[in-house]
This record gives sequence, C-alpha cells and structure tokens, in this order.
Amino acid sequence: MPEISIGLYPDVGGSWLLSRLGKVGLFLGMTGAQINAADALSTQFASHALASGTRHDVMNALTQMDWDEDTQAHHHQISQLLMRYQLSDLAQGQLDIAAADIEQRTSATDLAQLYQQLIQPSDNPWLHKAAMTLKRGSPTSAALIYRQWQNGKDLSLAECFKQELTLSVQCARHPDFIEGVRALLVDKDQNPQWQAATIAQVTEAYVEEHYKRLWRKHPLADLK
Repeated sequence: MPEISIGLYPDVGGSWLLSRLGKVGLFLGMTGAQINAADALSTQFASHALASGTRHDVMNALTQMDWDEDTQAHHHQISQLLMRYQLSDLAQGQLDIAAADIEQRTSATDLAQLYQQLIQPSDNPWLHKAAMTLKRGSPTSAALIYRQWQNGKDLSLAECFKQELTLSVQCARHPDFIEGVRALLVDKDQNPQWQAATIAQVTEAYVEEHYKRLWRKHPLADLK
C-alpha cells in the first residue's frame, strides 16, 4: 500500500482492513511497508501460500474438481485442494521479526509523536526502509491515513467505501496526489513538493477539507 508516496491513502476498503489489524494496520498504512508470504498469512491477507511453480498444477486440479452439489461446500473443497500445495518452509515474516519495534513505534496517542517515532532510523533494513518511505512521503497523506485508521474500526465496510469515495475525489482536488503522481510516475524526479512540507504544517482544518461532502446524494448511498 504505497499511497503515502503519491499523496493518496489506502483506498478500496483500506479503512476497514487496516483498522481491524490494530497497530500493525496503522504501521503498514503509514509506511507502505512491503510484506512477505508469512506476513500475508499472519495478517490474514492470504489464506494459503503456494510456490509460483505450482500454478499450472493447481489450475488443472481446479478444472478437474468433482464439485459438491452443495455450493456452500465449495469453499472447503478449494481450501483442501490448496492445502495439498501449501508451502511448509516460508521465510520468517518481517512483521514477526520487527514486532517489538513496531509496537514501540506505534505506541503514541497523537499523530505528531506517532510520526516522529515511525520515521526513526533502524538497524533492521526492512524497518529502516519503511521509516524512510514515510519520511519522504506526503505529510498530508500521513494525517489522512491516521484519521482513516481511527475512523475505520467504527464503520461498516459499506460505510468505509462511502467515506473513501469522498476522500478519493477530494484527494484528486487537492495538490498532493497530483504532485505525487508527477514526481513518481510522470517526471520520475523522485522529488515531490508537498503542499504541507512537514507533519506540523498539516492542520486539522486541511484534513477536514478532504472529508467535505461533494454530493447532495452520495453515489453509494444505497450501498449496504
């Protein structure tokens, strides 16, 4: 979830997903840290880990599956099939290795202190990269991600989607998303000039602008 680097925020249900992972979700959202297969399993982002070389065999097995007449049993059948190809020897999860550090870095109860803890250097190369990604990223995005993580735990998935549509359109109307895409993907100079250059310059009023209603009737008003 590298949105911190382009002036955006983890969308498509990120508010719901990250908030339910607790402080690990906050860390991943704020830093855009990349995780491995063991991490994906421990966070339940994934249910099984298979070697890429088994893809052809798995697809063939699925096409030859003797499906149960009860469609409710299909999920179990698929899980049983995937278990036959499950990798048993995975590299240790990065989240597991850095668990104590992540706990300490996310212990703050306010954004300013949290941000300073998260950007501290580390002897762990993976954790250091995560810290530097946040430090180079959009301070406005950091504030938005912190807010969405706080809000998400009290919202249903449908409510998260509704809120995120507003956030996405508002991000497109504000400078950092355009600037982030320019610096990373268009000009590729890796030198974004953020609207708020530091976390201290991101005001509460500016964050609220990103939540301002845009429609008389929300396009997702009927989403349940």
